[in-house]
Amino acid sequence: MKDPEAYNKLDFSSAKKFFLAMNEFPDKGELIARLISQEQKGKECIQRSLEFALSSQDFVDGILSPFLQSLLEDRFMETYFKHHVLEILSFISRVPFFQELLAIYYPELRNGEPFIRMVLFLITETSDAQANRESKTIQSLITCIMKRGDDGTPEGKRLLRQLNSAFGVTDRIIKTQADITDGPGGRHDNDHENFRDIKILPTADEVGSKEPSYLPRSSDDHVADPETHLLDRQFRQLREDMIGPVKDEIKDLQSEKPSRRTSRKIFSNVQCVDVSLHPIDGACIVFQFDVPAKAKINLNPRFEKDQEKEKKRKAQNKAEEKKAREFWDNYPYLRPGALICIIRNNKPIRFGVVGDRTQIVQGRIGLRFYNNSEEIACLAEIGMPQPETRMIEMASAYFSYEPILSSLQNMTNVPLEKDVVVAPAAPAASAAPVDHLLGSLRYRNLFRKISDREGQDIAPLLGVEHVFPQLILDPSQHEALLMCLRNRLALVQGPP
Repeated sequence: MKDPEAYNKLDFSSAKKFFLAMNEFPDKGELIARLISQEQKGKECIQRSLEFALSSQDFVDGILSPFLQSLLEDRFMETYFKHHVLEILSFISRVPFFQELLAIYYPELRNGEPFIRMVLFLITETSDAQANRESKTIQSLITCIMKRGDDGTPEGKRLLRQLNSAFGVTDRIIKTQADITDGPGGRHDNDHENFRDIKILPTADEVGSKEPSYLPRSSDDHVADPETHLLDRQFRQLREDMIGPVKDEIKDLQSEKPSRRTSRKIFSNVQCVDVSLHPIDGACIVFQFDVPAKAKINLNPRFEKDQEKEKKRKAQNKAEEKKAREFWDNYPYLRPGALICIIRNNKPIRFGVVGDRTQIVQGRIGLRFYNNSEEIACLAEIGMPQPETRMIEMASAYFSYEPILSSLQNMTNVPLEKDVVVAPAAPAASAAPVDHLLGSLRYRNLFRKISDREGQDIAPLLGVEHVFPQLILDPSQHEALLMCLRNRLALVQGPP
């Protein structure tokens, strides 16, 4: 890019070397900065190189596809690099014959996902998105993409779902992709075929998805692995109970007039200020925010030389801090374990959980995220002060759901699997006691005597006269006791 003579002498070989060098460039962030630089003529070099190299399908498949894949990584598309990447994508799409040749090559490309993502951004987020949607060439390319379908990966399914939702591809085409609309995987970035890969914390893409969540049917009895199917169903249905209120609250937040209940849980002017290590919750990202009016403290930082005045100043500051501490101790929001959504321009960015509250009097709260990579992404997204960055506490009781959901993901087998997973037919009312009692003459006689004494005193039979001088069961209690004796596993609902 720095050599004017090389720029004027481009041919297919040098164009290929140019893209290979970009693919091998160690710092992709620096590369993006160079490509958009006027002095470096990065975009002009891309255009000239593509004009020579687009005639080769091998170039598009083996060199251009990895280049786009590196540009479209989440670490760039979720940070301030996104604007520059979209600028580069728009420029590439306007290279003469690029869209036409891509439509020809696409059915035989080994990896089409980078081009699906590129088209998706072109019709939704670039400055000329509306013009791109109306372009006959892009419409033809989208039809070609949908006919080919996905490559069988959850990410491929998700991209096709988003493309279909954004563009409104005809039902005739989408119906040929049965695996896109049925079964788990592909609806958003947290919809996976294996329930153990699902993040318990919701994601911004998940709560913003217009498609309903995948919920397995309880009638799916004939499955290869019924034990895993049971765990999968319990996990997804319980997690949907947790996510449902979050989606409803985000919709309320984005409405023209949010409800009062939603508005009073919003905290403004949010920015990352520190990282703390909590003894229980581990690493937390510390956020500064505007505290409610009643929690504001007026500290006097000025040191007084006079001992009496200094003593009075410290006492006043201590009283202010105590007042604020009492406020936060009784405040119903930002409690430990609460689910928090970071929002910008009324759009969710990231979800976290309240962890470290040691600095809350100073208007600082520590949030923990799913893993270290999400914490780094959060620092990149919200590290610099930006307008309209706020946080809202979700209505969902995340702290009560998380331990159960985590246990379901970690379970490898189900206790009492023979009775819970593959439940046998219910025994008849006249059936004898279960197998493990049959060997005992005492229990066989007990079962027979209890069966014959409905409405009579059975305390002597059970040997509980010292506790219940008289024990007469009503019909439902009598049937419940017999059911316990007939089955290996019985569920009895009280009160007795």
